[in-house]
Amino acid sequence: MNSISDIKNIFYINLDTRPDRKAHVENELNKVGLKGQRFNAIKMQNGALGCSMSHLEVLKNAKANSLDHVLIVEDDITFINISLFTSQLNNFLFKNKEWDVLLIAGNNKGYYEKKDDTCVKITKCITTTGYLIK
Repeated sequence: MNSISDIKNIFYINLDTRPDRKAHVENELNKVGLKGQRFNAIKMQNGALGCSMSHLEVLKNAKANSLDHVLIVEDDITFINISLFTSQLNNFLFKNKEWDVLLIAGNNKGYYEKKDDTCVKITKCITTTGYLIK
């Protein structure tokens, strides 16, 4: 995998009750040249638990179908600077072959170590909005 255009397995998590967010995430993915497949989010009284279960089910599905390089995003992801995001992701993917999970959006609450101009290693991420799994 050398660039964002090589990512073929793309899933977004979205509740049936949020067609507005479905439209939003499809538009955001389109901005970076990607088209995702919708995963019907698991709705639970505890929303955070339902969200976590949804991520787990997408990962189980990817493993069961032997998918590699899977991008998973939530329906509220927003790409603020498209050119910066795509250039940094393309640069990272081209230069780095030894990685397992690449967090593209989240809320890091701990120490981080700068790896290069495109990537930091985080230690404590409490939320995630998007990630790429090898």
